[in-house]
Amino acid sequence: MGAQGFCLCCWQEISFCQVAPDQTVRFYHILGYGIAILYLIVDLGIDISTVVHYFVDEQDAYASATIVIILVSSYVISCVSYRMFKVDRKRERSHMWNKNLKLRIAMHVLPLALLLRCIDSFKYALKSWWAGWQRNSSLREHYYQLMLKENVDCALLQLFECFLESAPQQVLQVSYMLGWVSGENTMRTGLSGYYPLFSATLSFLGMAWCLKTYKNIIRKVQEDKANIGRSGDCFIFLWQLFITISRISMLSAMLYLSWYTLVAMAIHILIMTVSMLRTENHMFCNSDKSFDLGTASFLEKLGNNLFTTIFAVVSIFTYIPLNVTSRELSRPKECRRRMHTSVIASLKL
Repeated sequence: MGAQGFCLCCWQEISFCQVAPDQTVRFYHILGYGIAILYLIVDLGIDISTVVHYFVDEQDAYASATIVIILVSSYVISCVSYRMFKVDRKRERSHMWNKNLKLRIAMHVLPLALLLRCIDSFKYALKSWWAGWQRNSSLREHYYQLMLKENVDCALLQLFECFLESAPQQVLQVSYMLGWVSGENTMRTGLSGYYPLFSATLSFLGMAWCLKTYKNIIRKVQEDKANIGRSGDCFIFLWQLFITISRISMLSAMLYLSWYTLVAMAIHILIMTVSMLRTENHMFCNSDKSFDLGTASFLEKLGNNLFTTIFAVVSIFTYIPLNVTSRELSRPKECRRRMHTSVIASLKL
């Protein structure tokens, strides 16, 4: 039985029962996972340093807002990851969730769900490579399919992390740096003074890369569309980079002028949530196309509404559709291989 994951562009599951003929883990796969794990650890350190920087400069409001953003976004990602694990547990009794239940619960409570997913992908890649070295094709294919499944799940969680944590932090950081221009905030002397600028630049590049990868995956699951070449990738990356910079700069300027901008954002989120619930028929983590949302329990509807609210928050920075056609879900094995390659590329940043 092949592994399954959750499609990056929808609420539904996709199957990896049919994958590309070449199911061999390459060195760049393992290297990519290692870089991804290291990046998450470094990113955590940067978040802590940013909070300390605000407190040292006596910017308690910025520090408190950053802490709230980090904690809320992290637990949202943990909830999404837990929901995925719960579906896996019902479907596959042999899933690792049953073997290391306490560790996985602890990682979700901390919360380090995305790091846990990347570690799982790294372990599956190593096991698949080792099985291939021992010429055990069945185990190699088995762990390769599990690796693909974790790749797509990681990409979805990374998308949430990008726009629930990085983007709001960017708004705060750019708003803080605007104080340098007006003289309200004093810029430190030496290299440490440029730390917010350096952190913001890396975040802008990371967000643009994440969006570029997401757009590529959306394109590749459409059979009537041609795949994007390298020049197209470069153009899309620059397009997303400049759009991200302009949107965040605009929001930062509004926030710098008045904190009432947060009220406007809250109204926008409310309107988008109601609009998505009324116009898009979806159910998170449910692959049953015959499922009727009207027959769902109260808790299922509540959870679905909360997940829709997540996308409403993301819509402040970019719009992500919730629905996907059955044609896109049934994309053949070549798409699965290319999706895997795209996700690997996104994890290298």
